[in-house]
Amino acid sequence: MGLAIARKLIEEMQGSISLSSQLGKGSEFSITVTLPLGEPEPDFTLRQSTDPTQTPHSIKKGNSLIVGYFIQREALYRYLQHLHLQPRMLTIKHLQQLQNEVDMHQPSHIFIATAIWQQLQLNDQWLEEHLPNINVIIINQNPMLSPEPLGQQWCLSVNPLLPDNLRHVLIMPISNIQAELTELVISDDMAESRESAEASGRLILVAEDHPINQQVISKQLKKIGLHATL
Repeated sequence: MGLAIARKLIEEMQGSISLSSQLGKGSEFSITVTLPLGEPEPDFTLRQSTDPTQTPHSIKKGNSLIVGYFIQREALYRYLQHLHLQPRMLTIKHLQQLQNEVDMHQPSHIFIATAIWQQLQLNDQWLEEHLPNINVIIINQNPMLSPEPLGQQWCLSVNPLLPDNLRHVLIMPISNIQAELTELVISDDMAESRESAEASGRLILVAEDHPINQQVISKQLKKIGLHATL
């Protein structure tokens, strides 16, 4: 079904799709389509608002640290290089080592794998005391449609690593209200069981195996007050 949809979309764009396949080696699909060239953006920043009362946001320049291993680590490194954030990959085993690296490199942003975050038992209180004014971003390898707050830090998925999501966590601060709303949503989800949703007529069953599609469908159903079992 996916290939049929792709073929239809490409044909609508006056393009073509072709297949090359070898036994035991797999298949390769290629598309040919003519697209207009766009103007390159001068910088990886949010467009400035025309409202003079709003302060435009831009990426805080400086060094950046990538702590721990995760998929797409090299891709993140290249993105940060493009943004002139001078990334460094590190292996950290204890908090004092992290503190030493921060003192040495004075980073503006730290990207830390979830496993290292848990291993070091990091929390908002320690970060506020030891790493003030540093944007700490937790890297999640599970599929997520968009960044989500984890305490007072952004949690960014690299499965996939999307440039717009990276832009978001580099620029946008987490407000207390947003964190409180996230905790409220989690509490509501935990309080309601499938049985209670079914009894109140708010249960809907969805057959979908793609994790990102599951997340999109679940969030949209919650907006209209339905409990989703995927």
